[in-house]
Amino acid sequence: MAIESYSKEALQAKYGDAMRKGIIKWRAVDVEQPKSRHFAQDYRLYTSSLVLVRFNNGTQGQWRTLDKTWDLVRKKGEFIQYVQSDVATLLGN
Repeated sequence: MAIESYSKEALQAKYGDAMRKGIIKWRAVDVEQPKSRHFAQDYRLYTSSLVLVRFNNGTQGQWRTLDKTWDLVRKKGEFIQYVQSDVATLLGN
């Protein structure tokens, strides 16, 4: 739950305007649900993970799994900075 909470907080803190405009979207997915199980295979997930996905005109493009989230879960400030930095990289900032 901390990974989900910190990730959402990281996005809202730095990208709140982009989220309100629909440029960045936050979505929590339970891969244990039948309709969402494909995400585990699509993104090669083996545990709860944070995945950043870039869409171009509705088509999935580049994506990355943020592997350090489990290492940083007890270091909230570093966790948030890590997420924000990777989002900026994915956005090309």
